Amino acid sequence: PKSSSSPAQVRFSPAEKEEAEEDRKGGHALRSAPHGGGGCCDDDDTQPDPSMSCSSTTRRWYHGLVIMAFAICLFKPEMVIFGVAYGALTAWAPNYKWVVIGWVFASAIYVMTYRGRPAATGERTWPLFQRVSQLVFDNVFVPYFELEIIRGTPEPFEVGGDHKYIFGYHPHGIIPIACQWTSLTSKWSEKFPGLQPAVLVSTIVHNVPIMRDVAQWNGSFEVTRHGFLSALRSRGSVLLVPGGQEEMIGSRSDSHDVPIVTSHRGFIRLALMSGAKLVPVYAFGETQTFDNVSVPASWQRWCVKTFRANLICYPYGVAPMLPRPHRFTLAVGRPISVPRLQREPSEEQLAYFHHKYFTALRALFNRYKQRAGRGRDKLVFTPALSQPPPPFPRGFSAPPDLFGTKGDRKQEEGDDSGKPTIAKGNQHNHQKEASTGSVDEGKNSHQEEEKRGQGHHRNGKESKIKKKPSSAPKLNEFLLIMLMCAGIFGSALQLKLLGW
Repeated sequence: PKSSSSPAQVRFSPAEKEEAEEDRKGGHALRSAPHGGGGCCDDDDTQPDPSMSCSSTTRRWYHGLVIMAFAICLFKPEMVIFGVAYGALTAWAPNYKWVVIGWVFASAIYVMTYRGRPAATGERTWPLFQRVSQLVFDNVFVPYFELEIIRGTPEPFEVGGDHKYIFGYHPHGIIPIACQWTSLTSKWSEKFPGLQPAVLVSTIVHNVPIMRDVAQWNGSFEVTRHGFLSALRSRGSVLLVPGGQEEMIGSRSDSHDVPIVTSHRGFIRLALMSGAKLVPVYAFGETQTFDNVSVPASWQRWCVKTFRANLICYPYGVAPMLPRPHRFTLAVGRPISVPRLQREPSEEQLAYFHHKYFTALRALFNRYKQRAGRGRDKLVFTPALSQPPPPFPRGFSAPPDLFGTKGDRKQEEGDDSGKPTIAKGNQHNHQKEASTGSVDEGKNSHQEEEKRGQGHHRNGKESKIKKKPSSAPKLNEFLLIMLMCAGIFGSALQLKLLGW
C-alpha cells in the first residue's frame, strides 16, 4: 500500500499523450512565431521563446524597410521620381515655375550621363558606392534572408589569365532580387576570392533614371551581345538570368513547381565563342520572397513581347515591395568547360552544351534541395529537354570521361571537368552555320551584332555585315523614358494645382 504522502501516479492513454504532445508543440510554435500571437510584446502568461525579443523583431522590420527602399529604387523608380517631384513642388509652393525650370535644367544635365553607352562599357561603375552597398548587404540583406552560399567544388575557382566564367542564375522569380546583391557580399568573397562577376540586366533597366544609376554604380552591364562581351572582357565573369521575364509569369510562392525556361541559347553561343566556362547557379527561396498581382498570363506575355518588360508587375510579400524574410540558399555548381571556337557554333554544338548545362542545373538542384529545406520542389523545364540527349558534336576530340557509363554518370552528377578541344584538321562545322546572332534572352532588348572576320556565306550569297552598335540608346526607348519622367512630374504638378 502506498503512503498517503506519496503523490498519486496518473496514467494517460496513448491518445491523451499524443494530444498533449501536439498541444505542447502548438504552444511552442505560437510563442516563437515572429508575426503571430504570443509574441514578445503580448501581455499573456506564456513565456516567449528566448530567441525572440522585441529588439530582434524591431531590427528585422528596420532591415525590411531598407530592403523595401532598395527594391523600390531598383524596380519601381517611378514612385521615387513622383515623390521627389511632389516634395519639390510642396517645398517651393506657390512658386511652381522655378520648380519647372529647375526640373528641365536638371533633366538636361542628366541626359548627358547617357553619352558613351555606359550600359555596355561599364564606365559609370563607382567603387565607393560598391563598398557602401557591400556594408548594407552584409549587415541588412544577409541576416534578413539568412543567406548561405554553397560552392560545388572543394577548391575556389581559378581566376586570372584565360579563366572566364558565365554564371547562370535560376530561377527568375517575380523579382530576381538575390541576383542583384549576393555577389557583392563578404560571403561571396570568401567562397570566390578574386571573382566579382558583372551582373547583366535588361536594357530597359539601363534607361530608366534611378534604376539605371543603382545598377550601373554597382558595376552592372546590359544583357546585349555587346554588353555581354564587354563585361566578360573587362571583368572576367558575368552573372545573368537565362530564363528572363518569361519565368516571372509562372512563379508562385505557394507552388512547389518551379518554372525554368530553357528556350534561350544566346549565353551558350557566347560561351562557345569566348571559351568561358558555364556555371549553373540555383537560388533556393527566390520564388518564396514575392508574388505578383493576379492578372491574366496572356496580358503579361503581351507586355513582355511588346515592351520587352512585364509592366504588369506589382510585387508583394509581407507588404507591397517588402519581400518575405525567407531563407536564401545560393548553390553554385561546378564549372562546365567548353571549347573556344573561331567561328559561329553550329546547331549541333549549341544543342549539346545547352543540354549539358541544364542537366547540370537539375543535378545541382537535386543535390542541395533537402539541405535548403525545399525537398518537395521540382523543376519544370519549358520546353522539356530532349530525350535522349544530343550526341557529342563532331569536330571535337572527345575526352574519355564524356562517353560510356562513366561519362554519363559524371554528367548527371554535374562533374564537368573534362574540357573538349577542337580536333586538328577538322575544325570546320558539319552543319549549316548559324548567322551571327545576338543574346536571345527574353529580357534582351535591341539586338546588336558585330561581325567576326569575313562575311559568312548563306545559300551561296554573302550576308550583309551588320553595323556596329550606336553610342546612344534607341531613340524610341529613350524618348519613351523621358516622356514617362515628364508625365510623372506633370501629374505631381497637376495635383498641387488642384490643392492636394
